[in-house]
Amino acid sequence: MCRSYAFKRLPPYPFNFRILHYLAILFWMICTPALACENPTDCAIPKCKGEGCDIVAKKSAWPAGSLQDTLITAKIGAYTLHLPNNCVLSFVPYEAIIAAQCTQGKIIFSMFSEQDFQQSGFEKQMLGSKLTISQMPGIMFLQTPSSPQPKEEPDVFLWNHALFAKSIWFQKNSKPEYAQKAGNTLYYCYDCGNSAFFGRYVKASTPNAYLEIIAKNTAREFINGIVNSIE
Repeated sequence: MCRSYAFKRLPPYPFNFRILHYLAILFWMICTPALACENPTDCAIPKCKGEGCDIVAKKSAWPAGSLQDTLITAKIGAYTLHLPNNCVLSFVPYEAIIAAQCTQGKIIFSMFSEQDFQQSGFEKQMLGSKLTISQMPGIMFLQTPSSPQPKEEPDVFLWNHALFAKSIWFQKNSKPEYAQKAGNTLYYCYDCGNSAFFGRYVKASTPNAYLEIIAKNTAREFINGIVNSIE
């Protein structure tokens, strides 16, 4: 029998539970007093530093693969996941996060939206930005600190926010890639962050969100099957 789960975001909670994976946001919330500044132009934004900051993703073919016996369906916002029946799902309270413990390995799915960034304390810094949240994966994978950056402060904030993630996930020997299919874009890396899979999935129909996928000790074939099951 097919099992189906639908994530429903609960009303805003006074604490931010997104502590499992997005270290950049956590770093700023804890260590950067400038986040509380009243004037967005006064906010100090950590710059991307490290061997991975100058790495740019190469375009590749869409990963080939499929899953067998996908009997679990889980929904996060605009994204629908199909997983094998052996997976046990855990939901993080108040956050669009699903952790899947499967026979083939562990995977964390997280949906990031404009609402998430605003609730994380960045509403003033983002005010007036022409960039959308779904553009941030492309900035991370395709741009570097030496690339021409936007001129407007709200755009600069999101731009540097996206680039800073490179210093977390990209290492000297990382080989990030990106692929496009039916208007959707997958940015991914099989050897990011201590040999973990790291990916960001952008749907053409969802300009203000993206799906993040993190997996550890999981076969490439299984990851490819997961990616191709996403709707």
